[in-house]
Amino acid sequence: MTILGMWTKHWIFICLNVVFIFAVSDLNAEDFVTVTSDDTVEIDKVKGTALLKGNVVITKRSDGSTLKTDKLFLLRDANTEKLMRAEADGNVDFKFNDIQEDQSVNTTRVTCNMAIFEREESLAEFKGSVRVESEDYWLEGDKLRYDYDKEKGKITEIPGKQVKMMFYKKQAKDNGKTDDVKPRQEISGKATVVSADRQLRKAILQGKVEIIDRSDLSTFKANRADVFFDINEEVEEIIANGNFSLTQPKRKSSADRAVFNYQTEIITLIGNALVKEEGQMEIKSSKIRMYMKVNKGIIQGEDNVPIQMKIPLK
Repeated sequence: MTILGMWTKHWIFICLNVVFIFAVSDLNAEDFVTVTSDDTVEIDKVKGTALLKGNVVITKRSDGSTLKTDKLFLLRDANTEKLMRAEADGNVDFKFNDIQEDQSVNTTRVTCNMAIFEREESLAEFKGSVRVESEDYWLEGDKLRYDYDKEKGKITEIPGKQVKMMFYKKQAKDNGKTDDVKPRQEISGKATVVSADRQLRKAILQGKVEIIDRSDLSTFKANRADVFFDINEEVEEIIANGNFSLTQPKRKSSADRAVFNYQTEIITLIGNALVKEEGQMEIKSSKIRMYMKVNKGIIQGEDNVPIQMKIPLK
């Protein structure tokens, strides 16, 4: 999942190094940045530091990506002149424009109170009211740590609150022939910690997980949820574990584990599976498969797994 993509590595560190030595006026260079600030620029060549203050704005020429902050501190290695650390402090606002092969632009925006970049550790850390947002998702929390070499990150909750998020789910298969464009359907949620692995296109939600699917008015809770994305950044599968419970209109379910397949719109309950349909029946089994849409009913248990049913007599 592209929470930060590669912009931290290939823009911030390379271009801030250019800014630090102020080699930004070479118009013959393949790419460059412009830097502006309303207040002062303090440079210490011995310590290898620079401090920019007052509405600092860095703009990359090639794609228009920007970094805005109240104050920017830079530290470089005195021998190699490589930038080792950068700190953006106050009203941090990153906008990264990723130009696709078809020339379309995907914009990711990160806002927070402070951002720290460590070159040697390949680490970017964002602190205080962090929000990451793109066309395909958004996340809100207190702290975000991101390893831009491994493309892995973790966002933790604001004290007293949970990490909040929104994704879009994969559209179900449509065997009919229609050209109608269906609106994207949101999945929102909460958790104590959210970890993401871009290479695996996977996010892990842990601690008091709650996921709401407004398209069918369903809510499930669990201790953990592994969320898998397709190439279009849409959720194609969720595996929920630990104290799983699902509430839908006129149906309640529980199990040790549940697998949501959004392409087939089928939920598989595994381990102590229980489904109660209001005023109709109650089903118990070690495994139950059912449609996400309540009105489509329940699929019989798999692999000859015994099922116990209670049907009310009227």
